[in-house]
Amino acid sequence: MTLVVRYGEQPITAEDADGNTVNIPLIRYVYDDLTADGISLQTPLYRKMLSESIAHTDDAQFTASRYFMNNADVAVSQEAVNLMTERYRLSKDQKMASEQELMPEYIAHLLLDYKFLVIDEELKACQAQMNDPLLCADAMKQYIELSHIQRELAKRLGDRILIK
Repeated sequence: MTLVVRYGEQPITAEDADGNTVNIPLIRYVYDDLTADGISLQTPLYRKMLSESIAHTDDAQFTASRYFMNNADVAVSQEAVNLMTERYRLSKDQKMASEQELMPEYIAHLLLDYKFLVIDEELKACQAQMNDPLLCADAMKQYIELSHIQRELAKRLGDRILIK
């Protein structure tokens, strides 16, 4: 959510359904990527923030950081301030690519990480259901499907080793 609050209105290069390169706001990219896989944010506050930002993506004057930090909902504005705050600083001698410079690759990786964690939680729920004789067969089938999806995500992420 940090990138959505900081850079939500900024364009990110993506491919549309026809394979054409397009520039869309970061907010739209995140929303479309998650909804394409039937995933929503697990934190209700973040779900609300993403939903509100989607509603404003067509507003020419919309700036995500300003919108969230000045939001009438105190919980939203407080979370926005927390997300905007830099927690760590590099010394003057250390240089690192900015989030904006890395954004397309960075956001894609973050989304894959999030999907991986969501699938992991669903796998745990399936394992719990396997103890119930009435739910076992369906849970096993779903577990196998989710395991396949998780393996594919792990391959795309490149930094996961799955031992099951």
